[in-house]
Amino acid sequence: MRIIAVDDDPYIIEVLPRICAKLGFTDIDTTMSAAQALSMAAAAGPRCGCFLLDINMPEMDGIELCRKIRAMPAHRRTPIIMLSGMVERGFVDRAFEAGATDCATKPFDLVELGARLRAAKSLNEAWDTAVFADPVEDPEIDERVEWASYRSPLEVGGNGRFLDPVAACNYLTQLSRMGLGGIQVIGAKLDGAEAICAKAGRSGFLNVLSEVGDALDDAFRRAGYVMTYLGRGNFVIVSKQARPMAPNRLEADVQDILDERMAEHADGTPFDLEVSVGIPIRPILAEMGDVNQVFERAVTRAEQRFSSKQKSTSRLNFFARRF
Repeated sequence: MRIIAVDDDPYIIEVLPRICAKLGFTDIDTTMSAAQALSMAAAAGPRCGCFLLDINMPEMDGIELCRKIRAMPAHRRTPIIMLSGMVERGFVDRAFEAGATDCATKPFDLVELGARLRAAKSLNEAWDTAVFADPVEDPEIDERVEWASYRSPLEVGGNGRFLDPVAACNYLTQLSRMGLGGIQVIGAKLDGAEAICAKAGRSGFLNVLSEVGDALDDAFRRAGYVMTYLGRGNFVIVSKQARPMAPNRLEADVQDILDERMAEHADGTPFDLEVSVGIPIRPILAEMGDVNQVFERAVTRAEQRFSSKQKSTSRLNFFARRF
């Protein structure tokens, strides 16, 4: 895996290749200039498998550099690891919203940095083999692609608050390390996602996911949040709202937004989209283990809400038939 590392400290530039080599990563280019890093990123294209960016640099800091690299089509998914001794909340928020995949602290911990580089390599391999990574024209595998769109994590958001699942997990892990409270993790489920995908097809279903993502963005924007899509119609929101959030109110707000937009199928018929929002989880971050389990619990609560609505509808239909 080729790595491009950027740091204005000559000592870091000297020792970082040696550190990476000890970790098994020998293909690394370094620079002390953010402007030169942009040129290197453009020249390398998809051959670059990971960026290591220092946060504190003159002229252009690492977060702005991250944002510019992420805007390059060849690097929409390239792992970007921010390097810094800074651990405050504002840095973490700005780094991930700029497109960072993960953060590592300086001075370097070999175990920590090695784990992050190996995770970046695995993420690249996952994107390379994913059937949903690029549009597919062959009609013989359209069905497979549509199914992948339904069940797989996808990029469905257009703003910095929408993270891929790996970055979202890393973000929550960083909050855990800082021992911060006032965080709520909320699951939201697109009701009947599989049936919608089957009818809408790949591109139509991606449009639906974008509609739902935009509605969730509108509903959570004031509270401050990051969000990810986990597949099968399931979204997870990490909110910075300290005050307890009422799931029924959130669900109603999202539904009102979706109803106002009235998204349609290609044939002009309405999607009639509905969303189920689960009870928020207030994780004790300082004592939290695997953040994936927190996300899974949030999804389970959204699915329980969906099941509850289905049972209520069934009971209403039963009484309607009787009377």
